[in-house]
Amino acid sequence: MDDERLLAAVLEREGAVPTTALPERGDETAQLFGLLVAAVVVTAHGDSAATADAVGSVLGRWRSARELAAADPADVRTSLGASVEGGEGSAVDDGASDLAGALQDLATALGDVDLARLRGDADGDPDALAARLADLPGVDDAAAEAFVREVAVRWPELQPYAGGTALRAARELGVADDTAGLAARADGPDGLRRLAGALARLDRDGAYAEIRERAAS
Repeated sequence: MDDERLLAAVLEREGAVPTTALPERGDETAQLFGLLVAAVVVTAHGDSAATADAVGSVLGRWRSARELAAADPADVRTSLGASVEGGEGSAVDDGASDLAGALQDLATALGDVDLARLRGDADGDPDALAARLADLPGVDDAAAEAFVREVAVRWPELQPYAGGTALRAARELGVADDTAGLAARADGPDGLRRLAGALARLDRDGAYAEIRERAAS
């Protein structure tokens, strides 16, 4: 099967963090907080439109880790539920409740973490940065990798970076064996961010048959 058709089918699914949904932030710490919240949401709920709505809803109301940590948990659940489930008045399901709790646990933990300082701590090692983030409550390996893919675009010493989940999908499809090989298939750092994000989502969803069917049609 043609690799280019496979990669095009993968990219149709999206999966990268919806950065366009992030409110404008002048402070780097606030920007990084927004990216981390978005990474947690996108790995918990893969639909791009609903994910963007959920990210915008949360960060539009609570602009910092301190604000989110102090928020009424019911308000956070309602805000996420309205976005993920389809509008005001929608029932807040267990998924939205769990995600709201995870975000508030993360926000509380970030009171003792300087996200901007993590750049120096990583010393150019994106895997070390992902491992550090995955130690935070509410951040699993997939969310940590998604965050590092985003900051690698602005922190060039971390490039190229795809993450283990994306590489597993690339190998399963036979389009690349390692990060360098995948980067060669992408259009620059931002292209790698998008491609790796879509591959990571593909692996999480287990949608390999769907992708192969699309590429073959």
